[in-house]
Amino acid sequence: MKRRAFVTLAAASLLAGCFGVTPYSDVGPGNLTVRFKAADSNLWTQRGAVLDIWTGPSGPNMEYLGTRDIPASGTVLGLPTGRPLHLVLVFEEGSFLGNHSQGTSIQLPMEALSSSERWLLTISNTRAGFSYDLTRQR
Repeated sequence: MKRRAFVTLAAASLLAGCFGVTPYSDVGPGNLTVRFKAADSNLWTQRGAVLDIWTGPSGPNMEYLGTRDIPASGTVLGLPTGRPLHLVLVFEEGSFLGNHSQGTSIQLPMEALSSSERWLLTISNTRAGFSYDLTRQR
């Protein structure tokens, strides 16, 4: 079942990419802080990350809310409360000389958030690879 949900989400992400990306507008309180632990880019290689936000029960009826670029300085997002969420973290890397780009995506399903919950997503995208850590703040 998880594989089906992943395939459905991947297909929906591809379709969203084909028809353009909708910028994510905050829907709730600033309840997700995203930090870049390390983002090393240079003149020849650019590394970054974007976050796709989906809502609703897993499956083909999920609603795409938008995409937010994650700046090196980090950002705070206002995620909707009271309904399940599916965050898709996409690590991107592009090469100037080779005109080559690649991406790796991670699906982060979340239960419905309450208005008092706060989360911290720490991400790293370096030459050594990428990593992430999603923790609930107490």
